[in-house]
Amino acid sequence: MLKVKFSYFVSWALCLLSLAIVGAAQKNPELKPEEIVAKHIASIGTPEMLAVAAVRVIEGKSQAREVQTSINTVQGKSLLASAADKTMLKLSFPAISTTDYSREHIGFDGKKLIIPYLTASNRSALGNFVFNYKEILQQGLFGGSLTSSWAMLDTKNKIAKFKYEGTKKIGDTNTHVLRCVPRGGSALTIKLFFDTETFRHLRTEYYESFSTPVTVADEGRVTENRFKLVEDFSDFKRVSELTLPTTYKITYTAETQTASKQFEWLMKFSRFAYTKQLQDDVFQ
Repeated sequence: MLKVKFSYFVSWALCLLSLAIVGAAQKNPELKPEEIVAKHIASIGTPEMLAVAAVRVIEGKSQAREVQTSINTVQGKSLLASAADKTMLKLSFPAISTTDYSREHIGFDGKKLIIPYLTASNRSALGNFVFNYKEILQQGLFGGSLTSSWAMLDTKNKIAKFKYEGTKKIGDTNTHVLRCVPRGGSALTIKLFFDTETFRHLRTEYYESFSTPVTVADEGRVTENRFKLVEDFSDFKRVSELTLPTTYKITYTAETQTASKQFEWLMKFSRFAYTKQLQDDVFQ
């Protein structure tokens, strides 16, 4: 009799466990990449409003700094313009001398990148990274949902492959993580992060690492070089029927065998305009 009761108890417990597992799976099903993208687009606005906002000009304040030191922080203005497959980010800062960091210009006019030198022969750390990995601009990843050229609005032509990589917390927010490969490929590992509740795009990470042999004096040891660019989007607001981030932060980290540096660009946008047309020279 005791054995019968124990067997019944085990069967009952297993049944409850199975129901709990099924319930959890139903509550948190693994979404397909295309489902996440569709929900993300819906979180921005209706198809009709996205069409109205196909040409955008966004303005606000900007700050740039070298993270390891506070003396290299500068304050200025920011402008982000986009139309179809064109994108341009322009930051301007007051400068006392020609050696000061006075501007940032990162643009794509639909055919070529426009990233001018800041000095006679050097781009900024940000400009140099984007120039080396042109697909970031060419395939509409840079700037996220702030731009009308955003890759998620045209994944058929801009993204070759998605892979769902589960969930991850950004601060206190759970996100769905999608790894993507842009059309034409990329040496970068690119990951997109979407809020699990609102499906707003919160972050894009671009990462590459490679090893280089060092000198014989270092006994042939191999050092790994790491380069990472992170775009963070926050403070979402309803702007003329679209829900867009108003704070945009870019962080670039470079770790090599000789040095480690980190830079940050912070933009707070306050003026959003949707227009019918922009002159081509805006992007150049």
